[in-house]
Amino acid sequence: MPENKLQHYVPKVYLRAFSTVAGGAAINLLNVDRNQPIQNAPIKGQCARNYLYGRDGELEKALQGPEGLYGRLAAKAIANPSDLSDAELNELRNLMLLQTFRSYGYLEKQIAMSNQHDADLLSAADGKRDQVELLDMTIPMAVDMALEHFMEMRWHIADLETVILVNNSRVDFLTSDDPAIHINRFHVQRRLIGGYGMGSSGCILLMPIAPRLLLMAFDPYIYKADGPTGSLVICREDQDVADLNALQLLHARHNVYFARWESAEKVQADFAKAKDGRPNTWHTFKYFRPAKQTPRGTQYVAIDRPAGGEEVVGTISMFSQVHVTPNRWPRFLRYRLKPSFVDTGTGQGVVRPGHPSLKRVMRRDR
Repeated sequence: MPENKLQHYVPKVYLRAFSTVAGGAAINLLNVDRNQPIQNAPIKGQCARNYLYGRDGELEKALQGPEGLYGRLAAKAIANPSDLSDAELNELRNLMLLQTFRSYGYLEKQIAMSNQHDADLLSAADGKRDQVELLDMTIPMAVDMALEHFMEMRWHIADLETVILVNNSRVDFLTSDDPAIHINRFHVQRRLIGGYGMGSSGCILLMPIAPRLLLMAFDPYIYKADGPTGSLVICREDQDVADLNALQLLHARHNVYFARWESAEKVQADFAKAKDGRPNTWHTFKYFRPAKQTPRGTQYVAIDRPAGGEEVVGTISMFSQVHVTPNRWPRFLRYRLKPSFVDTGTGQGVVRPGHPSLKRVMRRDR
């Protein structure tokens, strides 16, 4: 096999923390497509595709630096999570963000969304490609876009509080082939209109590090975490761990990974309970066509999709990602008595006080 042909979108160093085989060469998994547990599957074949990051190997080599850093910090956390400095926690938070964007699940979602948008426009143009601007997104394009998003979003999450959850329950953390998850309890429970982005109020990022550790970053203006120190939270309740595991079961692309083979039947049963909550599609589209001119500008009306002819011209499309929503939220992350947020009065919705995106809103208002 040519060097670096098989390129991992979830690093092997990450998966080894969930292996119970000497040397970390194999891992237990549940294939959710076939509902089949598999014992000791080789790690080298997990979460990988041929030439995902290109044939020249440059991006693959560039990612080895962050992967090595993650391996060192995760090993330190597993040895003693209280030894991690604030700077190291921030590094782990950025590496969790990188995993959010580099997973194949994320790339697939971007391509599927682009393909639907192209299909809607092409249908409206009666198949005449020269009348519409199509993206025709490919995997290399999706990879480039994902890494651009990562570089930008690092600054959007810099104000999130980052903690390590120490699992003292009887249940191990699960992980998956898309392990870094972005959710927003505040947005869901308050039924907010508008953004669900990394800068939105109520943002939560989480990713298991090992069967007994999980990394979590959250909006400190909305939530507070129960814990003995600012950076450690002790998770003692089986139900809380089960609630976090449910997110992996909902979010996994094809495989859920677990450390102990004796828990295979339980993982399978938990997936059976969770699978109906898995999204059928991971994006939604809305279209708006020009309706009339007013003294304040063009007025638009919502349509299902462009119908053809002039309706294609000037149509605005708006898309949003679909996020998993658990039936229960972990109890150790609680609302503050006086949550703090800023309503932008735009489609961006509510954002965290002092967030960089507020400056752009203020500039537009001027």
